[in-house]
Amino acid sequence: MARQRNESTLEILFALPWWVSGMLAGSTLFSPEILSLMFPLEQGQAGSMVGTAIVTVAENVSPYVAAFLFLLALIVFAKDMFNSRRAAHTPWPAQQSSAPNARPNRKKANEATLESKVEEPDWAYKDVTDTAGEKAISWSLEMLQSLDWKRFEELSAALFSDMNLVTRNTRLGADGGIDIELYDKEAPDTLVAIAQCKAWSNPVGVRHVREFYGVMMATKVSRAYFVTTSTFTDDAVSFSKLTEVSLIDGFKFIKLIQSRSPEKSAELLKLATAGDYTTPTCPGCGLKMVTREASNTGQAFWGCKSYPRCKGKLNMKKDNICLKLKRTLPPPQKK
Repeated sequence: MARQRNESTLEILFALPWWVSGMLAGSTLFSPEILSLMFPLEQGQAGSMVGTAIVTVAENVSPYVAAFLFLLALIVFAKDMFNSRRAAHTPWPAQQSSAPNARPNRKKANEATLESKVEEPDWAYKDVTDTAGEKAISWSLEMLQSLDWKRFEELSAALFSDMNLVTRNTRLGADGGIDIELYDKEAPDTLVAIAQCKAWSNPVGVRHVREFYGVMMATKVSRAYFVTTSTFTDDAVSFSKLTEVSLIDGFKFIKLIQSRSPEKSAELLKLATAGDYTTPTCPGCGLKMVTREASNTGQAFWGCKSYPRCKGKLNMKKDNICLKLKRTLPPPQKK
């Protein structure tokens, strides 16, 4: 799980398209003329000394700021060109041929290709009945959102592995914003992409996607995947279209599982629902957590069972609690 931090102005400029820095540079270069119109320098006019000082500072500083912004625009432009060429020469499994490329202008068309090729099989979403006649668990958004965050990461890694990739999950604790590292199967030491997983019920906002894009740039990979059990806000989707970060929400995640063979889908379902798959794992020590209650507010939360040795805790999702209670109820009796 990624740590949240405030982004610097330089990081935000690097994340934006190159032409934004170029427009800011042009505006800065002509700022003295603009300020001269805002602060007329006629003799005897009140405030003329303040206006003169502001215009003078702008005349002295604006060339350096404009030059810096022009240089930044050139660096971002060169970075985009390098990522485009690198993505074109990076080997990628055939099953991922329809996945979004790094270039934004190709991403929308490739995502449409992905949706058209991922057809819904006849067996998808059908209820499976076991030998006792009771309805077994099947793929659904409700089931996906009930998964423990650690189980969802393991399921995501298994899905990527079936796409001819070598996956390596990061360790517990601070992971630097990367949950899964993806390597080329033919070159296991070559990192080709990274993934971050959020087992949330609320939509993922643009701030988290922007932070993950910064992690992708720092890692120097050409692809990144943000996977969640929920959805993404409109701002997050708009921002991702300007970057090389591909968004996979809960619905698309299930569609990708459906695109596997029935045997592989059943294997992934077995992995997802083995044992206790709803109780969250402590992010600090890896043990299953227990329900606790805050002494001052009485609000329930997940706490580590090894407390006080480990003080890990997580907020409790109400929908997960309702889902657990629903599963404990006996099936309705037929009249």
